[in-house]
Amino acid sequence: MSEIVLPPLTPKELAERDRQESLLHAGLNECWRGECFDAERAEKFVRAYAVEIFDTILSFYRAKVGYCAGWLPKIVHEAAFRTLVAYKDHSDQGISQIGNIATDTVTEHLDTTSTSERARAEFNAAFPARRYIPEPQPDDNSLLETVRAEPTTQKEPTLPSRITAPRSLGDELKRLLVEARIRPEDIAEEIGIGPRNVYRHLAENTVPSISNLGRYEKVLSKHLGRPVKLPTSVKRQNVSKTS
Repeated sequence: MSEIVLPPLTPKELAERDRQESLLHAGLNECWRGECFDAERAEKFVRAYAVEIFDTILSFYRAKVGYCAGWLPKIVHEAAFRTLVAYKDHSDQGISQIGNIATDTVTEHLDTTSTSERARAEFNAAFPARRYIPEPQPDDNSLLETVRAEPTTQKEPTLPSRITAPRSLGDELKRLLVEARIRPEDIAEEIGIGPRNVYRHLAENTVPSISNLGRYEKVLSKHLGRPVKLPTSVKRQNVSKTS
């Protein structure tokens, strides 16, 4: 099977892509304070503009003759690579992780926004390892109200009287957010992803990337004052076995 080669973009399309990249460069410039580079702030720019660059070029490629789902991994790679190159122009700090961060962010963004039947079919075909079987889930407001409605007083921890089945990732996230009294919107801001992504993780419509899973653990550990280790989603494991 021959390797897929994306068609060239027009000068006008290239100009729009370059405009997004110039905004990324401007943001990364702001991360310098004298001789110090704020890598944590820079990562937020990387995540935001990797998505902007991806959305921009995806709209152009989708309008090309011959577009198919097989192009998506190439388009994701192109957006991540261009984000990496822009970052490297400003700093080598943490450079080994930037490509993976950009790729994970863009892929998760595409997963989250592929809501139409056609877009979902394209995503499942392009990324079969991330394919899931949709099931009825509570809406965003009900999840938020669950977090808000929990009493603020914490009970003394008790030892389980018997061994219980392990919680899935979504169930454990919900429990920890309630315990830490954090709204989904707040943890989304601390992690650097969109609130809708958090709601989809809670509902187990999508599974966080490895890097975002680590960020959940770091933020929750800070708020709870103890180490937090999240499980792998049981539902997702079952789905991947049958996909």
